[in-house]
Formats: sequence, C-alpha cells, structure tokens
Amino acid sequence: MLLLLGVSVTLGRYDTELLSLVIPYVQADIGISEEMVASIFGLSKLGVVVGILIGLLADHFGRVRLLTFTILGFSLATAATAFAETYTQFLGAQFLARAFIDTEAGLVVVIAVETLAPKNRGWALAFGAAFAAIGSGIAALSFAFIEVLPGGWRSLYLLSLGGVFLLAYVRRALPESERFAKTHAQQLNSGIRRRFIAPLHELLTGIYRSRLIWVSAARGVFAFGLAATFALQSKYLIETHGFRPSDITVLFISGGAVAIIGNILGGLLADKLGRKPVLTIFVILTVIGVVGFFSSEGRMMIAFWVLYAFSQFAAGVVLTALEAELFPTKQRATANTLTNFATTIGFAAGALAEGLVFRAAGSHAVGASTLVLILPLAFLIVIFKLPETANRDLDEIAPDDEAQEGLSTA
Repeated sequence: MLLLLGVSVTLGRYDTELLSLVIPYVQADIGISEEMVASIFGLSKLGVVVGILIGLLADHFGRVRLLTFTILGFSLATAATAFAETYTQFLGAQFLARAFIDTEAGLVVVIAVETLAPKNRGWALAFGAAFAAIGSGIAALSFAFIEVLPGGWRSLYLLSLGGVFLLAYVRRALPESERFAKTHAQQLNSGIRRRFIAPLHELLTGIYRSRLIWVSAARGVFAFGLAATFALQSKYLIETHGFRPSDITVLFISGGAVAIIGNILGGLLADKLGRKPVLTIFVILTVIGVVGFFSSEGRMMIAFWVLYAFSQFAAGVVLTALEAELFPTKQRATANTLTNFATTIGFAAGALAEGLVFRAAGSHAVGASTLVLILPLAFLIVIFKLPETANRDLDEIAPDDEAQEGLSTA
C-alpha cells in the first residue's frame, strides 16, 4: 500500500518540482516579465479551488476511487503543458495540474493515516514525503538533459504521461481503508441519504471548526513564507551564480538525498518527541537555511540550501500529520481539502508579495529572504491553538461522535 501511494506522490511531485526548474526557459520561450515570474506559481496554484470540488467527493464516494481520477487528471494536464504557446495557455494547463496534484496528495495522506497504527503515522508520512523527494530528484535528473532533448522543457512535461500506467495497479491493489468502509456502511445502514456536501457543512458548523481554522492558518503561513524560495531557487542559481542545468541536477539530487533523511528523521522525531517541539525546531532551521542561501556564495550557499531542503521537508511532514489527525474519519478528506485550499492561498499570496518586494528592492534574493521571516508564526499557532496528536489513537483525538463537546488545545 505504501509503495503504491509513494509512487503516486512521486509522479505528482515531479510536476511540481519541474516548474521550479524550467521557469527560466519557459520565461524566455513564451515571454514572462521579471515582476510576473513568481506570480505564475501563485496563480497556477489557485487550481486547488477546483480541487476542492473534487476533494469533497472523497468523503462521499471513497478515497481510492478519487485517487485514480486525480492521477489521470494530473498526468494529462501536465502533458498538456508541453503544448503551451502563450502565457495564458501555460498557466491554464498548470492550473488544472495543480487542481489534481494537490487533491491527490491530500488523498494519499488520508488513506495512510486511516490505515496505520498511531505509533507509525509520523514515520509513514515521512516515508511518503521521501517519495516526494524522489520525484524532485527525477525532475532534477531530467532537467540535466533540457538543452539536448527535442523541444527542451516541453519534452520534460510529456514524461508525466507515465502516471497513466499507475492507474490499473492502484484500482486493483489498493482497497478502501477499513475506517472509511465502516463509517460509510453505518451511514448507508442508517437509512439517511447524506448529500455529498454534508461533511463540508458539518465541518464548518461543528465542534471541529476551530481546529480547521487554526491548522489552515498554520498551513497558509508556511506556504506564504516559502513560496518565493521554491519558485525562484533555480532561476537564482542560473542567473546570479552561473549554474548550468547539470550543476542544478547534481545539487538537487545530492541535496534531495539529504532531504529524504530529513523526511524520515522528522517523522520519527515527531512520533517520539511530539509534533509541536519538532515543528518548532525545523521551522527555525528552515528560516536560517533560506536566509543563508540567498545571502552567501560558494560552498556556504550550497550548505544553506541543503539545510533549507532538509528542514522544510521535515517541517512539512509534521504539519501534514497534524492536519490529517485532527479530524474524524467522516470529515478527514474534506478537512484536508480545505487546508490544501488555505495552503494554496498562502502560496499564491506569497508569490504575488515577492513581486511587490522585487519592485521595491530590485532583488529576488531580498524578496524571498524577507517573506520567509513570517514562518515562526506557523509553529506559534500550532503550539498555542492545536492539541498534540503524537501517539494518540484517532478516535481519541477526533471522535466521530459530535455530541462530545469541549475539545481542548492542550
């Protein structure tokens, strides 16, 4: 199960990472201004608004059924990007790709959390994040050949069609989680026909609303602070430090290997020490890594980039675990969809904000380094507004019985 889920995450991450790598070539090919180069990341990320409509169906029709649909969707949308001739066409294809990729990533987390034992959830999510790092590595390796492949960056997007071949295996070998099957059967046996928007209505009006607000806020802050760094790292290395595509490939693959260790270490520590202290440590290290990357040169710059990659992956694993554990089974996929929406808004706002800082300071390095300073707000929200979930059963953290009142943040 974890292998199948991991491969699906790898394919989704390939597309996400590819945009960050090829943006200098796309910018030159189809014509994108310096002020708008970061905004294309934010605007395409808004595809998650469409993804919300898809994600809402998961609590009604099932996680695996929707997973196969999203894999097909992002494979075709990413491939369509290869045929874009204008800014609008490129943005449209990536908008659709983001809608499916973010929904797919959320479904993977939901399936894993509902299936695994409490003591293994953090580690398993770290395992999935490691597959995401593999997807980044594949994108980086492919990027090394951008100047020799026919069509350049367009050929790299066509490779995403490999995701279509995963569909048959997912449908045949991945069952629905027992938790979902049991909850869904109870709803059917009750004789009550629930509308597909019922989980959304219950979540927005029920006792878990406060948790939704605060975990969404933490996710949004985290995405806002890192949007510019993610969008501009490849462009910065090429234009400021004279890196060639092959140089970036070596950096991303070697640094990605360290990031995989960060994923697993973050998950293990989060299971052992708790989500809150581990998140605090890795968020602070992420800020140090980003500021150091944009303000140093040579080996020190590379060391700071590795620190950033290592720490932001680990912090992301902890946030992912939290957002999946805080809600009951019948609302978990819906909650994940809404927190993805908050992440998207934060990312889009961060990318657009970088354009404003660039206009004022004339430097992408200053823009990215300034925005990342907001990250500590994310762990402060988690510490003071959300409960600790490590090593607790899901039914204890978020019982499906909404009659239980007074859920605390302690």
